[in-house]
Amino acid sequence: AVLALADVADYADDPDASREERAFSIWINSLGLDGHHVTQLISEMRDGILILKVMDAVQPGCVKWPRVQLEPRNVYDRVANCNYAVSLGRSPKFGFSLVGIAGKDVVDGNAKLILALTWQLMRYHAIKYLSSAIKYLSSLSRPNGGAKGGGKPGADAPMVTEADVLAWANAAVGALGTKPVASLRDASLSDGRYILDLIRAVEPRAVDASMVTAGDTEEGKALNAKYAISCARRLGCMVFLLHEDILEVKPKMLLVLVATLMSYAADKQRPAAPAP
Repeated sequence: AVLALADVADYADDPDASREERAFSIWINSLGLDGHHVTQLISEMRDGILILKVMDAVQPGCVKWPRVQLEPRNVYDRVANCNYAVSLGRSPKFGFSLVGIAGKDVVDGNAKLILALTWQLMRYHAIKYLSSAIKYLSSLSRPNGGAKGGGKPGADAPMVTEADVLAWANAAVGALGTKPVASLRDASLSDGRYILDLIRAVEPRAVDASMVTAGDTEEGKALNAKYAISCARRLGCMVFLLHEDILEVKPKMLLVLVATLMSYAADKQRPAAPAP
């Protein structure tokens, strides 16, 4: 199954939330939404249109645009848009956990609730992208493209879960002799070495061992975290977290990074396209 990702005044003083908002803004801008470049995430979400555009980008065709007030004239139009977005998030199309979130909360600029919704969209997008790669690979090992009845390749494969992502990461680094972690909240992740080993496992040439520190000081941990992000970016991975997210072991941001590395590893196994 698909995975079930304060007031504005308080939010402005919250460095963790501010960092999260910045990461989500980078992600949304990477989607290439027509006519929209996010600079102030919370305020730009408040009429519901941006949320619905993001939903339609990650699940094409899910938004019935005739229902949407594209030029909201008053608070009632904005609430209607946001109620639609919340109901869509709760629907089977997404299956989000949105307990206690109503459209008016979005219109009022409740940053914690807006970020909770945005995180679930970001996680859905990462897992969906990863699942498509895994489904494709699973189809290669089955007769007739792997799909029952000759349908889409891998269409019958299950959606990848967070547990699958963690199990894959532990197996990958285990091949290098690195100890597994129980979850993406494991404090040992703060030194950056596990992430660097994971990058090395999927692309050995991506990590220069001489650049990796022991991670036994704050400075060493920071250097490792920054280097890990640099290595992942050079691979072409979607990187929305900052090095502080590794140092502070932010599981949401780490999940997206690890899922992206898993997808990269899956893509490496795709057969090369035939020459024209």
